[in-house]
Amino acid sequence: MFPNAAAIEMTSQPVTAGDLVRLRDIGFSNSISGATPFTVDPDGRRIAFMLTRADPVTNDYCQQLATLELRPGARPQVIADGGALSVVTQDVRGILIPVGVPRSATPQWSPDGRWLAFLKQREGVMQVWRVAADGREAARYLTTGAAEVESFVWSKSGDAILYATRAGLEAQKQAYAQEAREGFTYDERFGLNRALEPSMRSRKMVQLALNIATGETRVATTDERDLLTGSLSDGRPAHALSAMRGADGRIAWTQRQDPARILSPVELWVTGRDGQRIKCDACRFDHHDLERIWWDPAGDGLLYFVREGWGRSELVLYRWVPGNVPRSILRTEDILTGCQLSADRMLCAREGSTTPRHLESIDLARGTSQLLFDPNPEVTPARLGKVERLHWKNAAGFEIFGDLILPRDRKRDEKLPLIIVQYRTRGFLRGGTGDEYPIHVFAARGYAVLSVDRPPPYFESIPEGSWSSWNEADPLNQENWNDRRNVLSAIEGGVQLLQARGVIDPRRIGITGLSEGATSTRFALVNRPDMFAAAAISTCCFDVRAMMVYGGTAVAEERRRAGFPSAFGDLSPWKSLALSENAATFHTPLLIQVADAETVTALETFMALREFKKPVDMYVFPGEFHNKWQPAHRLAIYDRNLDWFDFWLRQREDADQAKAAQYARWRKLRP
Repeated sequence: MFPNAAAIEMTSQPVTAGDLVRLRDIGFSNSISGATPFTVDPDGRRIAFMLTRADPVTNDYCQQLATLELRPGARPQVIADGGALSVVTQDVRGILIPVGVPRSATPQWSPDGRWLAFLKQREGVMQVWRVAADGREAARYLTTGAAEVESFVWSKSGDAILYATRAGLEAQKQAYAQEAREGFTYDERFGLNRALEPSMRSRKMVQLALNIATGETRVATTDERDLLTGSLSDGRPAHALSAMRGADGRIAWTQRQDPARILSPVELWVTGRDGQRIKCDACRFDHHDLERIWWDPAGDGLLYFVREGWGRSELVLYRWVPGNVPRSILRTEDILTGCQLSADRMLCAREGSTTPRHLESIDLARGTSQLLFDPNPEVTPARLGKVERLHWKNAAGFEIFGDLILPRDRKRDEKLPLIIVQYRTRGFLRGGTGDEYPIHVFAARGYAVLSVDRPPPYFESIPEGSWSSWNEADPLNQENWNDRRNVLSAIEGGVQLLQARGVIDPRRIGITGLSEGATSTRFALVNRPDMFAAAAISTCCFDVRAMMVYGGTAVAEERRRAGFPSAFGDLSPWKSLALSENAATFHTPLLIQVADAETVTALETFMALREFKKPVDMYVFPGEFHNKWQPAHRLAIYDRNLDWFDFWLRQREDADQAKAAQYARWRKLRP
């Protein structure tokens, strides 16, 4: 699976949907765990990572655990098979829901550098395995049991594995089996993303320590729990948002200037060698700009990442030594993921708009970068669309940024059909949030693509707000659908910019989205019905009964607390949002591709549009969740989205006879 540069046929042909599905991933670009995709050995000479590649033919993934020496020209060494892919189960409203995002399987070095521990399934359950770092001893599992291992680290001595798992799940399964005999009570366990049976309630996470030599397990100590969770129990300042202890025992932390306000500026503090607290007077961040801090191994201060620039589109690395003004080391619009310090350099996974994720070493003195490993050398910028970063403002005054992707062979002054992709545009432009709309393949097909980054929530446009929590502020977002209008105005501004530049044909605009992006799409279709000639969504739908009835009791109560209108009685407040309430006048061709777990919430919209003979087509993918993870499904979704927009925006059909039935159905949708 690892690329062999000598064997790779370098080509200038545009990337295909199959190329994107088969990209080799270091970690996962769509992961939500926040975990680093690699780790550095104690000597700082090697890194370890899991490389993953999808195969749509077998509908499976190949995962391999590898090490790489930190020297120019080094090649990865495969030391273990990573086993089957596992997807994340999240705690949502107190219940456990699989969301379809791949689970992090980042390996961890033992303190002596002789071993690597990693997560791999055993009998369908994620457990901790151990393998010799030189690959001379086969991997074997260390933990056992019916509950998933959620996270783990080595103990400081290396004689134990510290791991977290959820307590009591097996007993809960047995209780559910008994309840099934008598009928399930319809309560908050039912609802969105789930079948017509209750989901497991979330259970308290317990931290355990496994003695490797004896196999005995005990409850982790406080220090061990801090090591496992990355938190700080002892000495954590009051009101600290995050805190970390340096090797010499000193603490660095962040805190809000006003702890009672969620929009309060954030400050950076350290304890000096004399124990006194020192604030960085030149550091004053918006509440979500500061991303991560490290103690500087080369000095007496800190290194930190902060978001700056237009719409916070830039990532900047600073060094701050108390008593001095912070000095910038690196500024980029790329994503830098999982960065770790090693001597005088920082090792990061990096990706840009035309460069898939790869490993780099950053010189902390000069800010220069050196490539360590590129898992996809055949995917060159020459095979991708031309990308330009654009800036504009929306009606709420937020700074908005987006990426314009154009075909490399576009003729001067040619006005192209436009595809809008949502709702984050950072890193490699693969398929938008959820990875279902192949941006660079659209460009190769002759489309202009606008990848839009979502503005902050509407309530953040009111700086004097005194809210102490999201729950207090969110009703303002929902009032008169303020936040939906906030996002729509960002989309409208980007389209107006492209029209003014003469790049696009305003009669041929398509819009897409998953989750938040799908909701923005539906709101746009209702409120700007003449703006879009076609649409495709990946989750459906933010509709009257879909949210307030089919979503279940927990979702309905949460939405009512946020200020959503009722699904019974006067439905006029839903007119600005719900497609079902606008079905009689709706006319935009709409493609819906949903997971089987979310089909029930799509039926209200689909059946309403079908009843009024509107152009709608829906596909259901089995064994899927909010994010679709199966390789065969991902490729099919890519291809169908390409076909859909070709059909409606360019009046083109693929000559492949296997698609004859698809096109016959779509032709009948034409007015």
